[in-house]
Amino acid sequence: MKRLLKTSIGFSLFVLSLGVLVVANYHVWKQDQVYEQEIRDLQQQLSLQQQENEKIADINDRLKQKIDSLKLGSYEMIEEEARTGFGMVGEDETFFHFKQPDSDEPPQK
Repeated sequence: MKRLLKTSIGFSLFVLSLGVLVVANYHVWKQDQVYEQEIRDLQQQLSLQQQENEKIADINDRLKQKIDSLKLGSYEMIEEEARTGFGMVGEDETFFHFKQPDSDEPPQK
């Protein structure tokens, strides 16, 4: 009887230990999947951010080139940039703005 009791207790402890190990491994495995998904998400965010940074770097390069050309440019070049970029109107000049007709509306007679 004692031997059967010891065997039952030993078997129960073995099964309980095995169950604890299975549950612990399941949580570790599940956590690994969560980390892998998080890594994929972060890699995607990194890729998007790198693309945006490249676009901004291109814009910065063009602006630097424009600044350098304006620093080295003549008065006419600076004036042209002021006219096209900032709408400058010179002294004794008249500015006309023509509105484009909307394509949806029929022409007026």
